[in-house]
Amino acid sequence: MKENLSFKTYSISYIISLGLLLASVFIFNIAIDPYGDFRLINIQGINTEKILADSGGERRSKANDITYGEYDTIILGTSRALRTLDPNHPVFKNRKAYNLSLRGSNIYEIYQVYNYARKKQALKTVVFPLDFLTFTDKRTVSGDFKSSQFYLKPYSWGFLKYNLSIDQLFLSLKTIKNNLEGIKANNSSGFMPFGKEVEDYRKAFDGILTGNFLVNQQTYAGYSYSQNRLDLFRKIVADCLANDIELYLFISPVHARQLEAISIMGLFPTFEQWKQDLVTIVEEEATKLNKPAPLLWDFSGYNSITTEAIPLPGETGTMQWYRESSHYSKKLGDILLDIIFNYPQKVAGVSEDFGTIITTKNIEEHLTKIRQAQKQYQIDHSFEVSEVTRLFTGVSSPKN
Repeated sequence: MKENLSFKTYSISYIISLGLLLASVFIFNIAIDPYGDFRLINIQGINTEKILADSGGERRSKANDITYGEYDTIILGTSRALRTLDPNHPVFKNRKAYNLSLRGSNIYEIYQVYNYARKKQALKTVVFPLDFLTFTDKRTVSGDFKSSQFYLKPYSWGFLKYNLSIDQLFLSLKTIKNNLEGIKANNSSGFMPFGKEVEDYRKAFDGILTGNFLVNQQTYAGYSYSQNRLDLFRKIVADCLANDIELYLFISPVHARQLEAISIMGLFPTFEQWKQDLVTIVEEEATKLNKPAPLLWDFSGYNSITTEAIPLPGETGTMQWYRESSHYSKKLGDILLDIIFNYPQKVAGVSEDFGTIITTKNIEEHLTKIRQAQKQYQIDHSFEVSEVTRLFTGVSSPKN
């Protein structure tokens, strides 16, 4: 009897102790709030800087910013937009802009993000750069999407359990440590610019292909053009038109070397079909509502900017428009915003061949011009074309 009583007492004490421990962890995590889930307490030098948004907590933090902030303008997209389209650019001076772009994103995820922002904010303007790689159904959600409010309901068990975990406790402690050391978060209104300058452009240009696009099943290597992703793009366009939300659309200006990778992998016809589908969708949705179609710019192709020379192997030098073939610079991002927001006014210092408004009426002619420009590029830059071929052969050849 005494043994049973002792066991019962021990069990009750254990349960109470465990409950108190979990409650303490939960309260501590909520107070420090490393991702800004609750925003109940803000202590300077302790938890004001949410550093974790820069390293894996991007989606969760951005969902929270949209939940608690006040914005009328959002920038959607991938890392290309995340790193280069600054919501503090002068074109946004009369708007409350937030960069809602996400690294490694896709149209499914962008659609969920857009819907969440529509629920939480009174949107007036959407800037939506379009990337070919986001329209493959092989590209899945990534990062911390499934622990964010883009995916989970606020204060549901799935959302709250993260704040009960020991992992979250370590993140809370890391947040305190970073704040005490004076480390600042590398983001402003969702904008996360590139860090240090590129030291070796040739290495960066080669690495983005051999380490990603030529081998990654979620980008070009396993590309599977998705009607479902097109339909989600259509829904975003339709919703913006139906609710009188200004929609700024443009196809991102990848470097010509990236286009050569698309070509050598046999994806160029699909790339062209994608552009045709985009203009068709935009105009069809506008026609349904008897409204003017949003302008759709194409900044890709072979022009004075996208064919910027890359330092040769062994050479040092800088590039003003690109970090590697997939990602352009903030300087170019600023120009893109100037062009699309100031049209029809010309932007000083920008070549006439950079950027074309595409429609169903001119798309065939536009694509023909790009093919012609590609042939000339392959003649004038035969070394770059041969380098892309060499890299592709290197990753495609059977290993002994």
